[in-house]
Amino acid sequence: MKNADSLTFLMIFDHVRADILYNLIQTNQMPYLKKYIFDRAATVENCFTSFPTNTIPGHLAILTGCYADKHHVPAMKFWNLSQMTFRDYSGLDIFNLLQDEYNEKIPMIYEFFSKSEAFTASSFAKGANFTYLNKMRMIFFYILQMAIGYKTILIHSLKTFLRHFKKNISGGIFVLWLPISDLIGHNKGPTSPEFIQHLVEIDQMLFRILFEGYKGWEGLNKLGLSESSYFIITADHGGFPVRMKSELIKDLKLLPLQIKHKQASLQSLNKCDLLIAYTDGFGILYVKNPLTKNWQDKVEYPQLLAYPTPNNSVNLINYLLKIPTISHVFVKRKDLSSLSYMVFSSEGTSQIQRKIADHARLISYQVLSDKDPLGYLNNPKMDNLIDGAFHSFTEWSAVLPETNYPTLVDQIPRLFDCETMGDVLFMGKEGASFTAKEKGGTHDTGVFICSRVPLIIAGPSIKHGTIATARTVDIVPTLLSLLKKPVDFSEFDGRVLSEMVQK
Repeated sequence: MKNADSLTFLMIFDHVRADILYNLIQTNQMPYLKKYIFDRAATVENCFTSFPTNTIPGHLAILTGCYADKHHVPAMKFWNLSQMTFRDYSGLDIFNLLQDEYNEKIPMIYEFFSKSEAFTASSFAKGANFTYLNKMRMIFFYILQMAIGYKTILIHSLKTFLRHFKKNISGGIFVLWLPISDLIGHNKGPTSPEFIQHLVEIDQMLFRILFEGYKGWEGLNKLGLSESSYFIITADHGGFPVRMKSELIKDLKLLPLQIKHKQASLQSLNKCDLLIAYTDGFGILYVKNPLTKNWQDKVEYPQLLAYPTPNNSVNLINYLLKIPTISHVFVKRKDLSSLSYMVFSSEGTSQIQRKIADHARLISYQVLSDKDPLGYLNNPKMDNLIDGAFHSFTEWSAVLPETNYPTLVDQIPRLFDCETMGDVLFMGKEGASFTAKEKGGTHDTGVFICSRVPLIIAGPSIKHGTIATARTVDIVPTLLSLLKKPVDFSEFDGRVLSEMVQK
């Protein structure tokens, strides 16, 4: 597995939408990225990240080629009911990720290389020979950003990357993540002038110097490594400007039920009826079985429709849909003969079903009442897919990019198959945030603008041009195929993007 490797760069831009990055490149506002990578690269028109569209699932899809049903980490925040523990990977607890739920049987990209260096959080660096971003550096950068702004952090991070790279240029993979982009995206918005300027600065500080050199660094061009190295540029998620806010926990606590959204004593948690974990636009509801009074006994679908309270019963699904910032609710429903994944909105109800036949994933989608909650019926090209019959994921993937929810028919069943998943999932409306804090932008939902990310791949044997669609889970198998690594590609959720490769 670990022979001499080509020099490979994987760069993960946080919170960067495909439309924003592609436009900056094509209008020559990022001239060095355009000249040295984009103009000879294979570019994906519609590349989609995982759902929910936040950092943890987004990075793990990129780095493992697998989704949550395999790597076992469904979101930034969730509950582990077997331990009655609340996981919050939106802060420093992220550095415990590999010690808790993560499935150690799932390798990360670093483990396939003889030398691998991660300029990213150590929780995203399983198997790396060197990791730059530890807990102390994260704290230091946060304080620095609060005191003097983001640009100094960006300069320091990129200088460190280039200085370290100069000493280790013999081959291997270098993974660079710039979390400062996410801070700017949240504070100012993903389409703000400040965010655009930040990307322009990355072009000047990273791509110009990487290829052309600076102060003792010759650059890849003079070293003769530009054409022989691989460059992969992508993002973990997109985002949208915030237009509507509410404090979700306050809305939920209007229910006549005991609910917790943070870690508490075991005695206190056992007195609860509901546990909730949520970020800006995605939430997981864990419901105690009202008959057995046990968290481990899964609640049945009819119980969600009439959950007992001290005075009467409440339909938990309808209650969630009445909260102004929530757009959709998802529930796993198991009947005697079938398993369905229910999709609810204020306008209608549908169901997703799936099965595996001859190693192929087949998906069925059917509208059950009123309007289609995912809007697929609005697209005539999908008429032959929305008939309740099973169709291959290949058929679905050809038309899903033309919808506003391009990943949900595949991702919702996978999330419910994750062992730490709750009983009810819900997501926010586009433009909405589940927190009343001042924010310019956010993400997390399954809408197109959050799900579509850039994917640019350049290097030996890569064919210049544009391919129609891909997913970020395709990055690992594609790279390993290019490098002729002897691996079992059936273990990945992604596929090899063979249409990128010159024959």
